[in-house]
Parts: sequence; structure tokens; C-alpha cells
Amino acid sequence: MARAEADMRHRCLLLGLVLGLGLALLAAGQTPAPAPDAAAGPWSGEFNLSYVQTTGNTENQTLGAGLKAAWQSAPWKVSLAAAFLRAESEHVETARKSTAALRGEYDFTPRFGVYAQESYLRDLFAGISQQWITGAGAVYKVVLGPPHAVAFSAGVAYTVENREPPDADRDFWGGTVGLSYKWKISASTEFTEDAIYLANFKDSKDWRFNNAAALSVSMTKVLAVKLSHLLQYMHLPGTGKKATDTTFLASIVAKI
Repeated sequence: MARAEADMRHRCLLLGLVLGLGLALLAAGQTPAPAPDAAAGPWSGEFNLSYVQTTGNTENQTLGAGLKAAWQSAPWKVSLAAAFLRAESEHVETARKSTAALRGEYDFTPRFGVYAQESYLRDLFAGISQQWITGAGAVYKVVLGPPHAVAFSAGVAYTVENREPPDADRDFWGGTVGLSYKWKISASTEFTEDAIYLANFKDSKDWRFNNAAALSVSMTKVLAVKLSHLLQYMHLPGTGKKATDTTFLASIVAKI
């Protein structure tokens, strides 16, 4: 059993490395991204409403909402993201999930920078009443693009997690490894994927992996349609819970 768990963990890491290296090779030789349009201002953001189909610990249909905002003035960038999901079945609430993240970045060069981040999760149908993760690390942009952009990140994080009974609460130091990919398919279409692996230094079996992939198509300068697939994996899930949750979202996005 221990060997099978180790093999699965190594496969996830290997898959991420292979994907990142493959994308880097594919995008090698691309010209650097043009500088941001100063006339656009330092602020950007978007609001989305989604239809959600979930599988895993719950199987239902629901509505979701999300908000993203960012302020960028080189070499600084500060971003905020929040999302909420709620589901009902026969007028009974069956799912409720809230997430939020505040992140600050500083670029020393066009390719290398550092970050600090605070994130929050409340996921009752996964057995987590609340989770706080404070992290910091470095980012290296392998390919600047367009059309392809690839970045790797690595850092340390401290997690405080309150579990639903009968599970005990957890707190631990850990390490993170991340991969971000963006493909600007055309002026109106782009694909993004973000993967993050969190290792628990206190208990090596308690590792987690999250992946978010999205395809966005702009209809106007303000409105876009986005299809997203989210995967959340916990190697040691709560009592009676499944290790993997997946969420599919079809969203209308308004840029603000």
C-alpha cells in the first residue's frame, strides 16, 4: 500500500514536470510578451456567474459566483480572488463551498520573481470547516509568450485546517510546487491551466493536488464565455469522504 501511494505521488509530480517541459519546448523561440498598455490603467477584474455540475462527495446541480481583481504596476502585482458555490436537492442544501486568496508578487527580472499568499477554504462537503494557508516562494517564467507562457513556482506554506467531526484538526508546515500555463489561441480565445502540489512535512501521506483548466472566448470587450474544469485531490480525505472532487463550470464572465 505504501509503495502504491508513493508511486501515485511520483506520477503526479512526473506528469507535471513532463507537461511543463513539453510546453516549454513547444513554445521555445516565441517572442516576449508586449508591455501592458499603460492607458488601460493598473486595475483589472472580472465577475462570473456559473452553472456547476459536481461529482465526488456530492452529485448535484447548483449555481456559483466568482470575483477577481488585480492591481499591477511593475514590478508589483496584487491580486484578489473569491468564489462561492451552493447546491440544493429537493429544497435541502447539499453543498456549500467558499474560497478566497490574496496574493502579492514582485518581479526582480522579466522572468524571476517572488510571491506571498494567503488563501482560505471552507468546503463542508469535503469535511473542511475552514482552512487557512499562508505561503511564500519564488516564480520562474520559462516562456514569456505569446502565444504560449509557462511558469514554475516553488515555496513553503503553513496550513491550519479545521475538520468536521469526527476528524481532528490539522496544522503543518509544507512545501508547494506549481505550474502555470497560458495559451493565447487567438485575439478572443485563450486556454489556461494551473496545477499546485502541496506536501505535508509532518505527515508525508497527507499530500494534496489541485488543478484548474479553463477555456475562455470573448464575445465583446466586456462579456466572455468560460468553460472550466477543477480537480481537488486529498490523499487523506475526511472520514467517509472521497479523495477526489471534480467540478465543471460553464460561466458568463463580465470584465470590470
